[in-house]
Amino acid sequence: MSFSKIYKFMAVVALSLLLILSLFGQATDNGGLEGTVIDGQNAVVQNVTVTVKNTATGLTRKTTTNGAGRWKLTVLPLGTYEIKAESEGFDTTVQTATVEATKSNEVTIVLSVGSVGAVVNVGSDDGISLINQDNSGTISTTITGISIENAPANNRNTLNSTNIDTSVSGGLGNPLDNSAGNPEASINGGRTTSASVLFNGIDATNASGTGATTENAAPAPETVQEVKLLSSLYDASLGRSGGGSYQLVTRGGGNQFSGSAYFYFQNERFNANDFFFNRDGIDRQAAQRYEGGFTLGGPIIKDKLFFFTGFQRTDAKTAYVPTAQSFVVLPEALAFITDRSDPENVRQAFVQSVNNGGVGRVFRNGSSCIRTLTPQSTPTTASLTCIDPNSVGFRLLNAMNPATGGFLIPSLAQGRFQRLYLDDRNVGVFVGGTRRTDFSAFGFPNGLPLLDATFQGQIDGGLPLVRFRNVFPAEFKQNQFTNRIDYLLSKGDSNGINENRLSGTFFFADFPSLDPFSDDTLVSPAPLIKDDKNRTLAIKDTHIFSANLINEARFGFFYLDNSRKLDDRFLTEELTNAGQGINNPASTFVSGPQTQRLARFVGTGNLSDFSLNAPNDIYNQRKQVTLTFANNITYIAGANHTIRFGVEYKRNSFDTN
Repeated sequence: MSFSKIYKFMAVVALSLLLILSLFGQATDNGGLEGTVIDGQNAVVQNVTVTVKNTATGLTRKTTTNGAGRWKLTVLPLGTYEIKAESEGFDTTVQTATVEATKSNEVTIVLSVGSVGAVVNVGSDDGISLINQDNSGTISTTITGISIENAPANNRNTLNSTNIDTSVSGGLGNPLDNSAGNPEASINGGRTTSASVLFNGIDATNASGTGATTENAAPAPETVQEVKLLSSLYDASLGRSGGGSYQLVTRGGGNQFSGSAYFYFQNERFNANDFFFNRDGIDRQAAQRYEGGFTLGGPIIKDKLFFFTGFQRTDAKTAYVPTAQSFVVLPEALAFITDRSDPENVRQAFVQSVNNGGVGRVFRNGSSCIRTLTPQSTPTTASLTCIDPNSVGFRLLNAMNPATGGFLIPSLAQGRFQRLYLDDRNVGVFVGGTRRTDFSAFGFPNGLPLLDATFQGQIDGGLPLVRFRNVFPAEFKQNQFTNRIDYLLSKGDSNGINENRLSGTFFFADFPSLDPFSDDTLVSPAPLIKDDKNRTLAIKDTHIFSANLINEARFGFFYLDNSRKLDDRFLTEELTNAGQGINNPASTFVSGPQTQRLARFVGTGNLSDFSLNAPNDIYNQRKQVTLTFANNITYIAGANHTIRFGVEYKRNSFDTN
């Protein structure tokens, strides 16, 4: 057989499999209802007219039971539906059911023999719709926006609520997080980047972040109709993502005007101070989050044109996240400097620090010089290092941090630091061949000070070190809008045939944030600015050609900007390489702030928890645009089989450095 014939055969097989694909889950922002109609003796009833009506919008669909008493309606918008069953010789039965995304819920209707014109209303005592089961094989977790609003959650993030699913592995949301709070979760052990996100049926996946949902859209719970996590056995339309699928469906308007206004807040005044802040002499820090907004929905034209809009504003400021703190090592001498502009004052501060540690003889040198050991073969070898007021080091010692208003290398106030000592459990010190753990006789009742350098176990060495905690609150702001329009283009006949519905949703969010410590070894803040933006547009046209044939056409636009940069305040002349007389070879190849900003300095050895200035990768441009074009056809082959097939074109483009 020739290769061309093999290719043709494979193409035919693939097309055949696509066309005959029997789908249980729909994997869209629609759902379905189906069931069996029986009488009081549990016998199936044929030719029963089943009419479902959306209680909010008045949308109506109709079908008839087959010989097995089965009925089925698909591609129904989410919401609560009134189900009416009518048949000659039986009372008309009315009951309610809820349509959920990606599900076809099973509803059993029981008809009673009765008088002409009688209507029987069937309902549950607790008001929950009478749904027996989900007729889909898809494993999923569904949470409504109202459930998120009412739940005693530690934050109000819609996607974070899916962590209750046993397939999800992810941390609990931080109520004081300086972000929208989207989870970085693994589903069924997969990578956090292996999931997908659908917003009203169109792709809204963050394809360049640490997770599909991280740093992504986070609609307010008041604007969400339903959020669903499909963890496994979902249909082929989601086959690109093996790690699960998050599905967000926004609320829409109805024939009744409705709305809400809300305000939530947190403040440090309601909290005790953090234990470690107390220990390190730090006052109670900011723990603020103010979040408020409103929603409004209703008819523009009754039974035809509906609108829904929502707005939310968030202002947060917190010191209780990792990027708001650093725990660093500094020379103790910083506590004794009273005039940084005077080289002799700086020298005396270092002498005082060493004298307090019992190794002051190292610094018995001339004025404005510091004598420090150098790591050579002979422990007693020393060299003189003068304090040059024109050196880069001295200028950095006097440089100011524009974020804090203090020095770039911070001063040490008494009670705000702890001297570091050698741990005798890890380091053995021998005197005259005997290991010593008590050094009181040598003037060190608390142990041997940890120095910036030690040589062959000798006490003589570098400078005593201290541990210092930095705290500077992180900030987060968000403005988000959700707008949705639903329009009945063509009502169709009494059975809903030739009905055509158009819906469009636009989500807008700007959610910038400031992380003071982009690295946990920074001795003072060098803020990372996140200028996050999201724009999502979802348009859908649904045309019902017959009771068995439905077409859905979709267009989606998803824009996500997760660019990062250094705070512009750190680009002043004093805080650039040129201003400090430093030549950065990288500027030959890349011009701009990423090479002009002041170089990063890092410590080594016992000073490895010391760094100055932001990491080298703080400038990071990440912009994503995803366009989605899709058309799906649903064909109901009897009451027990549904065939769904279609085509989708997706284009992802990235602007990144």
